[in-house]
Amino acid sequence: MGATRKIPRRREKSPGRKSRQSSISPWLRHFGWARRLRPRVIVMSTATLATRAYGLRRIASFGARIVAVSREDGGFLGSIRLATDLAASDPRVFLPSQFANDANPAAHEATTGPEILEQLALVGRAPDAFVAGVGTGGTVMGVGRYLRAYRPSTRIHPLEPAESPTLSTGRKNGQHRIQGISDEFIPAVVHLEALDDIVAVHDGDVILMAQRLARQLGLGVGISSGANLVGAIQLQERMGGDATVVTVLSDSNKKYLSTDLLHEEPVREGYTSPETELTGFNALARVCSGCIDF
Repeated sequence: MGATRKIPRRREKSPGRKSRQSSISPWLRHFGWARRLRPRVIVMSTATLATRAYGLRRIASFGARIVAVSREDGGFLGSIRLATDLAASDPRVFLPSQFANDANPAAHEATTGPEILEQLALVGRAPDAFVAGVGTGGTVMGVGRYLRAYRPSTRIHPLEPAESPTLSTGRKNGQHRIQGISDEFIPAVVHLEALDDIVAVHDGDVILMAQRLARQLGLGVGISSGANLVGAIQLQERMGGDATVVTVLSDSNKKYLSTDLLHEEPVREGYTSPETELTGFNALARVCSGCIDF
C-alpha cells in the first residue's frame, strides 16, 4: 500500500504495527527491511493464530514479534484497538490502517483495474461484472471505480460468506471458514451504496472449489479464491452465458495448510462447485502499463 511511503526516513528503527495476519503482513516485513525501517510487531487475534500457523512462522522468520489478542480481550476488533492505542502512545509506531486508508482502494484503482481491462482487451472482451470478497475492501472498491469509469454499466458485487453475512447485517454475525474476508465489521473504505447487490457463498462450497482448482487445474489457491470463483459462476448464471464476469484469485494455498482446505469437505445440496466442470484455463500475457516499480 502506498501509505508506507509516508514514513519519515528519520524513523529508521520505528516498530511497524498492524492488526490481522493477511497477505499484507509479510509484505510489510519485506518493505520495512528494504526501507531500513525494521517493523517488528504484528498484532492479531488468537482465532487468526489458530488457522495461520504456517504464515505466522513465515512472518516471525523475518524478526516480527506476534502479539495475540484473545476473544475475551476483544478478538479481532480488540487487536485493532490495541494497535491503535500503541500508535497513539508511541510516535515511532506506523499503522497501515488498511481498513480505513484510502490508499488501499486507490492502489487497486491505479494498478489492478487497468491490468484487468488491458488483459480483457487482448481477447476482445469487456467487463460486464466484477465480484470479489471483502476483506479490507480495497480490491472491490478500487477495481470497481476504475472499471465503472471505463464502462459505467459494469456491475460491481461485493462477496461475503452465507454463514457470516457481516456486509448484509452491518455487524459480526455467525462463524465462517473463509479466512481473509468478512471480519467483524464493514471496513471504512467500503461504500455499499456505490456497489451492486451482495453475493453470498457457502464456505464448504468454496473450500471444495479451491480444492478442485488445485487437483484438476494445478492452481494452488486459497479459500477466498475459491469463494471468488464460486461467486463469479453464480453471477454469470444470473446474467447469462455470454456475460464477462471478472474476479481475482487472491493468493496461494500456502497460508492455509492448517485449515479445512486440506481436509475432506462434504458435498451439500445447493453447492455450485459439484455442478461445475473445470475444463482448463488460458494464461494471458501480463499487461504492466499500470504496474508500479518500487
